[in-house]
Amino acid sequence: MNKMINRVTIAYSMSFLFTMKGKSVYELLPKHFNLSGYSPAQIGFVMSFTGLGAMLILPFLLFVVDRFKNKSILSITLILHIVIPLLYFVPFYYPTLYAIPRFFQGGFFAVLLISYWAGLSYVLPHDQRYHGFALFGSMGQIGMLISVGIGEFIYDAHGFFWIYIFGSGLFAFSLLLLQSFPESKYAPDTTKPKLQDILIVLKQRQIYPLFFWIFILGYGFGSMTVFIPKVVLSAGLSQIKPFYIAFPLTVLFLRFTSSHLFDRVPKDLIVAIPMIVLPASMITVSYIRSNFLLVISGILYGFSHGILFPVLYAYLLEYSPLSFRGRMSLFFHFMYNLGIFFASNAGGLIAEISIRLTFRIGAAFLTLGFLVLILRKIFPLLKASRR
Repeated sequence: MNKMINRVTIAYSMSFLFTMKGKSVYELLPKHFNLSGYSPAQIGFVMSFTGLGAMLILPFLLFVVDRFKNKSILSITLILHIVIPLLYFVPFYYPTLYAIPRFFQGGFFAVLLISYWAGLSYVLPHDQRYHGFALFGSMGQIGMLISVGIGEFIYDAHGFFWIYIFGSGLFAFSLLLLQSFPESKYAPDTTKPKLQDILIVLKQRQIYPLFFWIFILGYGFGSMTVFIPKVVLSAGLSQIKPFYIAFPLTVLFLRFTSSHLFDRVPKDLIVAIPMIVLPASMITVSYIRSNFLLVISGILYGFSHGILFPVLYAYLLEYSPLSFRGRMSLFFHFMYNLGIFFASNAGGLIAEISIRLTFRIGAAFLTLGFLVLILRKIFPLLKASRR
């Protein structure tokens, strides 16, 4: 039985890996739009619809996430990820209309991500769950590491059409691997969420600093992925892949060597260090003139993202009742995508003045995360001293 579960889990994990590879190919869209002559504001607007699509689908998922038939949902959304990018070949008169396919890519990717994680929970043995989730989560970084490098080589040599063929092939292979996975069924005691349950969770004031940290984590991701290509091209460099190699490699190194410390060290201490490094990575990007600084910025950003993403996710779940944890994860993804949405739009407007100013102002904004952390520790002490 365990061998069968392991085989199914491996096939499922490989399906997720190829899905993440297919998704990561479209991280090259900002470079494609830059070389097509679109302005930073237009590119930021289009790419912001990644976050908007996810944000609009997540409230719907709140009411159905525990009642998914995962294999059916995954199969349909993988097919849609092959069909939707065909809209990028429509010669729209207004470039901002490319926000339409980006909106659907963002929304349906949110469905894919949550469905994969929900489906995995049905087959992982209980005593292997934490280890299984840790390895499963690393697939996204491996997918980015492989696909962006190969995809950029294909794009530079053959153009965007072959990027589409490459990405579609990855999604198709993922769909093929998925067929070995059994259709999941939700637990019979699953209950529909009530508005009262949501309000009880949201009444906890302690979770709002976490929401803000998740928001700035998304803001950092949106800034990096949307505007790094413009910085690279303006510096006279030809490729963005040094960043996309350094970033996921750093995350993977942390995931496999240090993740065991996340449960032992106080959460606020773990959050504090990457909260300082995150704006430092943005400042480094603003001074890129060579591949060396491009790699350094990838390492710094990978360090902060690699720690903050899993730690903030786990931290947020501590404020959730056991029966609400699956739905609480949707709040995490909502705030993260809200950060991407704001970063893409605000950064695009600032980039009309200076692309490097986008990262410097962004770095100043991200320092608020560390300030909130300090205030969160000071206020209880001030209240105690007044008593």
